[in-house]
Amino acid sequence: MRVDWDRVIHTFNQGGFHEAFREDLLHAQSQVLLLSPYMAIKRATYYYAHLQNAVRRGCRVAVCSKPMHEVTGDLRDDHPRIVATLERIGAAFHTRSGMHEKVAILDGGILWSGSLNILSHNSTTEVMHRIQVPEVVPEVIEELSLHTFLGQATAKLPEESVQPQPSTPGDDLRTCPECGRPMTFFADSSMWICSGAPGCSNFDLADEPTSEPLARVQQVADRGQSVNPASAQGKGCDQLPDFRCPDCGADVEVHRGLRRRVACSSEICDFELDPQLSKWLLKALRRAGA
Repeated sequence: MRVDWDRVIHTFNQGGFHEAFREDLLHAQSQVLLLSPYMAIKRATYYYAHLQNAVRRGCRVAVCSKPMHEVTGDLRDDHPRIVATLERIGAAFHTRSGMHEKVAILDGGILWSGSLNILSHNSTTEVMHRIQVPEVVPEVIEELSLHTFLGQATAKLPEESVQPQPSTPGDDLRTCPECGRPMTFFADSSMWICSGAPGCSNFDLADEPTSEPLARVQQVADRGQSVNPASAQGKGCDQLPDFRCPDCGADVEVHRGLRRRVACSSEICDFELDPQLSKWLLKALRRAGA
């Protein structure tokens, strides 16, 4: 049965991820990029046919993993055999020293990210998030420098075409909570950065006006569930319009603080995106504009 993808954020544990990801591979039309730091014969074999079928449909398929000298144990023995098979079925293989990212990008609009090594996972408990917000993908490509792996340059977004210039929004002044120095606001990147940088690396994302929607990227279908979200937004929380919690269907909120995070508004649900995914999503929505 095909999964209902109406909502743009979904979360999967190790039990449901592989089936859902395989379904995305079956429907990929133009591009598949996998970042899996480790690879194992048993799991890679599970994906060979799906990757080869994607190549035959005309998709550009690329896999990125650690170089062999960074792989230990039995996985080191598997490494050259997996690389040879991937290249034989038509996938481009790349290495990245010290990589830790577990990411997949499909057709320039679907992002998978989390803790699971796609080409080596065996039995460990993991979480993977699927975000279908096309504006997020360029953020990930830029931050992780994935242009080479994708086989083409990605045009820089308008905000990145000029050097950020510091400015102060109104009379809102901030002091670094780590070192006490003044913080400078950079409007083009919507960030506060400590004036003690690079000695102090603290930064904070700019607050969004609470009276306006953060973004309206995609209308989310109502599944008709009866869910009781938190009776009132907590202090330091903003609603994220048109997004629903993938676990319970309640509204999703942006919790402000030193590091913003996207989390469910329901008091009885503990869903939240990890800080990196939250940053990518909020940055993309800010660029899209409300």
